[in-house]
Amino acid sequence: MKQLYWIDDNFQQVNYIAQGAISKLWKLEDIDKEEIASKILIFGNAYKVADTDELPTEENEREVYQKLQDLFMEECQKHDGPSKDRPMYNEKKVLIQDPISYLYKREVSGDLEAYKKMKGAWISENLDDKNSENYEKAAREAGLLIERMKIKPASVVGIDIALLHDDLERLRQKRRILSMELCHQILSAHIRCFMYSTEADDDILRKNWEEMYGSFYDNEEIKIYKRSDLMQKGNDDIVKEIDQMFEKEQKDEVQDNGKDNVG
Repeated sequence: MKQLYWIDDNFQQVNYIAQGAISKLWKLEDIDKEEIASKILIFGNAYKVADTDELPTEENEREVYQKLQDLFMEECQKHDGPSKDRPMYNEKKVLIQDPISYLYKREVSGDLEAYKKMKGAWISENLDDKNSENYEKAAREAGLLIERMKIKPASVVGIDIALLHDDLERLRQKRRILSMELCHQILSAHIRCFMYSTEADDDILRKNWEEMYGSFYDNEEIKIYKRSDLMQKGNDDIVKEIDQMFEKEQKDEVQDNGKDNVG
């Protein structure tokens, strides 16, 4: 089973992706196809009208888990029909065993302090100079955040462009934002990434992200998709592109293994 992660600040928006790309990548139309499980990683507050430190609760996480379970059962029902044996559901239910994680929760000791520290580092005024103390601190905080995500090797990661309040304004000003650093560090761990956003059809914002990412980091060019292309009535070609990222990962792994065996 292949593993795909979605890093986002707003489950309500990712839920539209669950009804589109995520459920399509389950590949429930064929019980023998290799499926792709998605795990949604939620933190941040870019969608809020004001900056707050309010954290979600464990109950919020349970409610979201149930929504994803219900969606999965509905999709399986389309293929299982009235069968009491539920062959598709029973064969594929592993896909929905671990579909959601709120990375910081209100009840977890230390989470609020860790969230405020990470967020404070990434709203700093000076992050553009890679040698600055501010950037070094922010990069460390991004690394700690990625540790919380527990991303498996050979997976693929989709990252929402705007994760923290005022990220889009910082992007308009051509400043470094958190999604860039997450993308860089995840790619540096040899895990493939793509970006997505509701604002991806805004040429200025998209070009600013690409331009500033290219100036700050040496990683390969990154695909940026419109969130609408990943939704229920979205672009199936984009979903295929994401699927093919796993194939590319496998080919690269074979090539790397071959290099290791030379000499």
